[in-house]
Parts: sequence; structure tokens; C-alpha cells
Amino acid sequence: MFSNNQKISMRQTFRLFLFDFIGISTLVLPTWLAGTSGVYGVFSILLGGVFGLLYLLYLGWVLNRMQTDLFTHMSTAGGLLQKLLYGYLAVSCVLTSGFLAAVFTRLIRQSLIREESYALVLLLLLAVAGYAVTAGIESRARVYEVLFWFILIPLFLMLFFSLKGVDMIYFKPQYQAGIADICKGGYMVFLCFTTLFFVLFFPKYVRPESAGRRLISSVCWAFLCTIGILLALYLILLGTFGEGALAKMRFPAVTLMSTVQMTGGFLKRLDAIMMGIWFFTLFALLNLNLFYGAQMMEKCAGIPGNKRYAGMMLILTFLLAMLFEYTDGVPEFFYRFFWYVGTPLLILIPLIPVWTGRKRK
Repeated sequence: MFSNNQKISMRQTFRLFLFDFIGISTLVLPTWLAGTSGVYGVFSILLGGVFGLLYLLYLGWVLNRMQTDLFTHMSTAGGLLQKLLYGYLAVSCVLTSGFLAAVFTRLIRQSLIREESYALVLLLLLAVAGYAVTAGIESRARVYEVLFWFILIPLFLMLFFSLKGVDMIYFKPQYQAGIADICKGGYMVFLCFTTLFFVLFFPKYVRPESAGRRLISSVCWAFLCTIGILLALYLILLGTFGEGALAKMRFPAVTLMSTVQMTGGFLKRLDAIMMGIWFFTLFALLNLNLFYGAQMMEKCAGIPGNKRYAGMMLILTFLLAMLFEYTDGVPEFFYRFFWYVGTPLLILIPLIPVWTGRKRK
């Protein structure tokens, strides 16, 4: 019924990236921004959107120079440079996967099964994620293509019905945020969208005629849609809870969802459906990092066997997620690493294929 050539369409690419963007940004950014720039977090979102667009244009320029995906291009770059690049990206994917798995597990326990063991929920989550990773990108693209409107419609319904709870008095700032605070918030927003980097690997999975400009255009539309959703969500959260309360919440979007009042017997239980917004979007981003992390490990080791490296990614992710939950210093290390090292390196790393391309010429 379906081909299995590991190729996806532009529509599937758009939907995959939209799911990757929405999950973590709508869960954690409102709290971070409220604590950093308060009401002025709206300007931080816009600034982060500008940073993201500039970064995407930069990645499009790199793709144009490579004329292929990063894996294919770096295969001719030389052994040591290749291993250093893939080694670092594998570490980055492992750290991100551990963080996402920890957030996902906390969300499941907080919203559905508070009494259940953290380790058991995490283990079951990673078992499902491992199956999805080994199925390949085409299978995941098909699933998320089917789920697309089933996820977005409840999200739009939640935003619409929550408008009646907005109180304009909460838009009056409790403190004056400076330019530095707004810029810091903008960098936070950009940090949540460094998933854009993975566009460098996508020419391998789209049709040759669709690569390049059309690929960047599809990802750009997914990014702009996410920025719009994030802006609407942040304004509604501010108007519902105020910046002081918002800064202290763990998952304010989920809390907002539980306060939405709807009429009708079926609509009263729509909150259970809306929880799928974050389940499926976080699962998509976790799978992305596990999928590419396994490929980075394979490229770095130089020994074929993708399932073996997928297993290694799952084990490392499990251990890191446990550390995130039970060790105080690990979350702080993660934030500092990506703030000062991880994100700047993801800006500089795309220059490597450009440099190696010039060297070969």
C-alpha cells in the first residue's frame, strides 16, 4: 500500500518540524520568559523569532553550498574532523534526549498517573520511542501526517475557549524589564528552536527536486506557525495567571488546559484529548534526537549497525533522565551547557562543511 523508500514529502516535512517545535517551546518557555522579562516576554518571543529566521536563512545558505545533506558532504571531509563533529553531535543528542525524556515522564505522572513509579513510566516511554526510531523517518512522517489536525484542532480550541478567562489587568507589568532581559528571553526562545539545525540532514530524506529552497520554505512556515501559537499562548497565560504566578508554574499550558470550561457532555472531557498535544509533540522531538543521535554514533564509530546504536541511545537517555529527576546539579549543568556551549556551537558547526568544501576546491 505504501512505498518504504525512506523519502518524505514537503507537507510531511512541514508537519514533522511543526510537531518538533511546538512541544517543548509551549511547555517550558512561558515559565522561563515570565521569570525573565514578564509582560515584555512578548518582545522576547518576537526577538527569538527573528534570531530563528536568520539562523534558518544561514542554514539555507549552507545547504546551497553543500548541494547535499550533511552526512553525505562530511563523508569526504577527512576522518578526524568527521569523528569530532559526529561525536559532539551525538553527545548533544544524548543530553537533549535525557532532558526531553525527563520532562515527558514528569508530565505523564503529573497529569495522568501520579502514583506510578518514575522509572517504570520512563522505561515504557523509551521502549515505545525505540520502536519508533527503528521504524525510520518515513513511518514517523506518516503517523504525524495523520495526527496533524487531531492535535492542532484541540490546541486551537483550548486557546479559543481560554480567552474568556483573560483579565486585562494582568498585562500591567509588575516590574520594568530592561533591554538585557528582553534579549536574554529572546536567546531562550532561540535555544528552544535549535532543532532547526537538523534541516541540514533532511535533503537525504526528501525528493531531490524538493531539496534546497523548498525545504527551507517548508521549515520556515512551520517555524512561523509555532511562533504565532507561542505568542497567542503566552498572552493568554499572562492574562489568566499574571506574570508572578506564571513564573512559578512548572507546566502552565497544562494548568491552563485544566481551567478551560466548555459546554456539552463530550466537550467537558476534551481535556483528555488536549493532553495529546504535548504527548505527541514531545514524543516527536524525543524521537528526532534519538534517531539522529544513533546515526551520529554510527558515523563516529564507523561500524554499521543502527539498531545497536539506537539501543545505546535509549540506555544513555534512561540514565540521564533518572539523573535529571534525582540529582540536583544535572538540570543546572544541562541549562548552562546549552546556554554557553551547545547553542553557540550549533551556530558555528554549519561553517565546517562550508570550510571543507572550499578546501576541496
